[in-house]
Amino acid sequence: IVNGKSYHHIIHPDTLMPAEGYLSVSVICPDSGMGDALSTALFCMSVEDGKALIATLDVLPVLGVGTVLIPWAILALLTGGTARGVGLLILYGVITVVRQIAEPHFVGKSIGLHPILMLVAFYVGLSLFGVIGLLVGPVLALLCKLLFERASREEKS
Repeated sequence: IVNGKSYHHIIHPDTLMPAEGYLSVSVICPDSGMGDALSTALFCMSVEDGKALIATLDVLPVLGVGTVLIPWAILALLTGGTARGVGLLILYGVITVVRQIAEPHFVGKSIGLHPILMLVAFYVGLSLFGVIGLLVGPVLALLCKLLFERASREEKS
């Protein structure tokens, strides 16, 4: 608090000053990185823009965040909203990096493979089979794991 005015860590992309107007924004999300990014973005938006973003995000599991954020950033850059456009591109980059780091962990956990093994399976599958290898690699890794477990059970009996 300086001269009776509170400041915080969220910087508004248009003014590059601490954002004003809201006390807080809460987002419930299965991914903490995504939740933090969304709550920060919503904090800096008008209520109408925030509602539009949330309505759009409802279809993102099917389409992906780039479907919305990249055109929005381009539009902002073309209409003079340089800070907002750059901010949206940074948000897209952060979301993409967080997903790339977190996805192998969650996919691996759900099918019983270690996250590092999942990363290796994705990489080997992509290298050997192209884009379809992103599906084939983990399936082959899971098959190898199951065969290894079966062989070790038979060996013990």
